[in-house]
Amino acid sequence: MSKRNHNKHSKRKFFQKKNQEEKKIISKTNDLPVYICPKCQAPITEISSALCDKTTGKPIHFDCVIEILKATEELAENTEITYIGNGQFAVMEFEDPYNRKKFKILKTIKWEENPESIEWRQEITKLYQSY
Repeated sequence: MSKRNHNKHSKRKFFQKKNQEEKKIISKTNDLPVYICPKCQAPITEISSALCDKTTGKPIHFDCVIEILKATEELAENTEITYIGNGQFAVMEFEDPYNRKKFKILKTIKWEENPESIEWRQEITKLYQSY
């Protein structure tokens, strides 16, 4: 086999394998249940960014959680609610709204008590672990 034919064959194998992997990912995505946000009643299409609703335990849109927190927290000038990870948010004050490097955390808000133990999140994780 000439070098040119070998490279052509190798590329074809690579793309065939890549297509098979993409099909596996798509089929796993199709296996996911469709969740409806308890706040806005819209389907949650980006389940990886969803959080757990405090009252129902079901997935809720990240943006819907932000709306809930904005409605319940009193925000002064130059303050905003920011996600800080592990199911927690913070009310942050920025000295200069144009320079976000200098800030002060005024309050932390624990939205999810134990993010790893949320049942629907564990089910989704199991789907992708077998990949």
